[in-house]
Amino acid sequence: MAADNFGYSDDEFWSNPLKETDGRLPEPGIYLGAPKAVALGERTTLPAEVRRSVSLRDSIAVPFKRYALLHAVDLLSNRAYARYAVDQDNAVYPEVNAADLNEVAPAKTLTPFLLDVRERLDLPWRPAELLLTVTLRDKISNRCKVTLGAGASAYEDPAVAEYVEKKRAKLPAPRPFPEPGDPLPAYVPVDGSPPPPKQPGIAISAERVVELKDGATCIVRGSFLLPVGKTDLVPPEDGERHTAVINIHFVLTGADHPSPVVRTVRAPVYGKAEVGKPSAGHFAFDLLSLFTPPERTETYFLYVFSREVVEGPQPFAFVGRDVLPAETA
Repeated sequence: MAADNFGYSDDEFWSNPLKETDGRLPEPGIYLGAPKAVALGERTTLPAEVRRSVSLRDSIAVPFKRYALLHAVDLLSNRAYARYAVDQDNAVYPEVNAADLNEVAPAKTLTPFLLDVRERLDLPWRPAELLLTVTLRDKISNRCKVTLGAGASAYEDPAVAEYVEKKRAKLPAPRPFPEPGDPLPAYVPVDGSPPPPKQPGIAISAERVVELKDGATCIVRGSFLLPVGKTDLVPPEDGERHTAVINIHFVLTGADHPSPVVRTVRAPVYGKAEVGKPSAGHFAFDLLSLFTPPERTETYFLYVFSREVVEGPQPFAFVGRDVLPAETA
C-alpha cells in the first residue's frame, strides 16, 4: 500500500494530500508515505501522510494522536530525531471506560494523518538523506527515504563541494561514548553478549522485567553489523585502537506515557572498517545509567536505529512499589 507512496507524485504531498482512497481496507498496520525529494529553495515544509488501519475499538482505546511517534535518521551524519507525531500542547485525552469499549462495534477503520516532518522534528533545513519511520507502542510503519537538496535545476559548483569536503576533513575524529569503564560500559563481548548478526543489524539481550529498587540495574548487551559511513572513520595517524565509531540510537517509549527518550551510544569498531561496508562490534551498558524511569510500573518499548538499520521493539518492564505486595515494597 505505502510502497508506492499511496500512488502520490511528489508534488501531490503538497497540492493534494489526503486524497480519496479506493475504499479498500489494508491489513492492520501503520502505513507511511512521503515525497522522495524536497527542493530546499522551493519548499518550506516536508509533508508526510500516515494511514492507520486498525479495529474501531483499538482506534479509540489507543488513539494515534496520543501515542504515535515520528522518527528520522539522517543517513549521511547518522543523526537521529524522535518526537510525538502530533503536537501535544494543550491536548486532552479523556480516559476510556472498559465497559464502553465493549460496546464498540466490531468494525475496522482506516484513518489518515498529515504531518509536517520539518516542524514536528525541528529539522535543520539543509541537504540531507532522511529515513522516516512512525511507531506506536510496539507497532512500526514502513520506512520512507527523503532527499533534501537544492533541486534538479540548481547550479552545482564543484569548487564549493571541494571546499566543504576540506572543511569536513578537518573535523575531529569521533570518540566512543560513553567512555569504556570497568566493567561497564564495554565495547567487547561480555557474558551474555549475543553473537553479531550475519546480515546488517543489531542484536540485543537484556532483562525483560526490572524492579526499581536501590541499586537496580538493567544491563543491555548487544552486538552489531553496521555499514560504516565516511564520518565514522578514525584516521590511523590518530593512534587509536578503534578504526571507526558508529552512532547507535536507542529510543525508549512508554506504553502509557509515550514521550520518547533518545540516547545515543557511539560504539567503536576494532576490526577493519571501510566506507560502505558493514563492520561488527559489541556494546554493553547499564540502561539505568543513561535513563532514569519514574518510580512507577510501566512497560517500555525500545527501538534501536543506525542509518538504514532499525531493530525493535524490545519490551522492558520496570516494576515499582505501586504494584508490589506491601511486605516486599
